[in-house]
Amino acid sequence: MKYYKSCETLPLKNFFKIIEENNFKYLVISDDYDFDLKTDLSELWGKITIEFVELGGDKEILSGFNAYKEIHQLIYTYEILQAMIFSLHYRYNQQYIEDLAMFGYNVQITNNIIVLASLKECAQRSRAILNDIDEIKNGLPKDVSKSKNSFYEVLAWLIKGYGNLEENISVAKFIGLKTLLNSTIKKENGRNQR
Repeated sequence: MKYYKSCETLPLKNFFKIIEENNFKYLVISDDYDFDLKTDLSELWGKITIEFVELGGDKEILSGFNAYKEIHQLIYTYEILQAMIFSLHYRYNQQYIEDLAMFGYNVQITNNIIVLASLKECAQRSRAILNDIDEIKNGLPKDVSKSKNSFYEVLAWLIKGYGNLEENISVAKFIGLKTLLNSTIKKENGRNQR
């Protein structure tokens, strides 16, 4: 597989897809993204995000990505905990009991039988993760939390300023155009205030 390795080559649409879906498969050079990625591309993504910031990209976009990444990790943790707790209702599994203990959940056993009340307590405590998820979502900037169409909104914003742009514009070219457009707007605002 070949990958986009810089902001110069990574299409802006893919950049936003990675942020919105928290999925690195959009770093793969492909015409069809209907596959599951087995390779860890987090290091490559890290290099691209550093380059993005160095080029003058919006740090808020990346903080939104980090928040979505944390949300996905919390959702995954919550689902795993719930699955282990549910399974223990029906079948004793020492590994699950040890894994839950690693997360700080105490499953009580009396006479080699799991105490159901302790499982109920574990399930209730694990729901606190949902509160953490809501807290992170509430802390997102408003424009990031509703970013499903952010690629097209940004592209429309640039087109409004510069006319027709190709949909597969690279991240680097986008940052350059955005910087130029911001500069033009500042100059125009400066002239209008005189």
